[in-house]
Amino acid sequence: MPGGDAWPVLPKTWMRYKLNRMSLPKTVYISATDHWSPWGRMLVIALIIAVFILAAAFPNFPGDQWVLLEFQEFQTTWLTGTSLALSYLGSTATAASLSLAAIIALWLTHRRTDSLIALLGSFLIVGGISLKLLVDRPRPEYFLVASGPHLSSFPSGHTIFATIFFGIAIVLVGEWVQRPSVRRGLQTGLVLMILAMGASRVYLGFHWPSDVLGGYLYGGVAVVELVWVRNRLANRGILK
Repeated sequence: MPGGDAWPVLPKTWMRYKLNRMSLPKTVYISATDHWSPWGRMLVIALIIAVFILAAAFPNFPGDQWVLLEFQEFQTTWLTGTSLALSYLGSTATAASLSLAAIIALWLTHRRTDSLIALLGSFLIVGGISLKLLVDRPRPEYFLVASGPHLSSFPSGHTIFATIFFGIAIVLVGEWVQRPSVRRGLQTGLVLMILAMGASRVYLGFHWPSDVLGGYLYGGVAVVELVWVRNRLANRGILK
């Protein structure tokens, strides 16, 4: 340019790349679930079914009793109190209230796809807990408190709730929170909540470790499938 510095000549390939990026939709959902083959799905689901059948056939798995008693070796007043607080967080009334609040909040903030996924997640939580009646495994007899839950033991309903509810939250935080340090901190906290919920059920003697494992397997697959559905709905513009 006369009288000033010349503008740099940009390669055409770079300009085409920038224009293509600018033309992308505002929200692009990318997930590893898009690359999960049908055979992979079938294999994982078959594994879960096998675990559920074994849980219905045996009152506990090898090592369950040993692990439970090892957890209770760490018994302290504050640990018992924390575990009971987590138990309250995953109780039917509290879990239902949190789920309903999330569904409404997402809908009112115009995140209709995420609201629908939260609703579907709630149905999957109820469905997972209902499987207790089918498996009908007895509870351990190592309660640390005077009274405990009375429903069948497998799978752990609290673990299912925590895995699905906080698992969806991990995905949403990964998309919404831009600052990496804050995003990683929140996601780490949510992962710890999921792990703590399962550990607390074993520590209190309410569940065998395999009950918690069943909850993680069911909840984990549920989250993966929910994210897959979410990606399809959002990318096709069915809901916004």
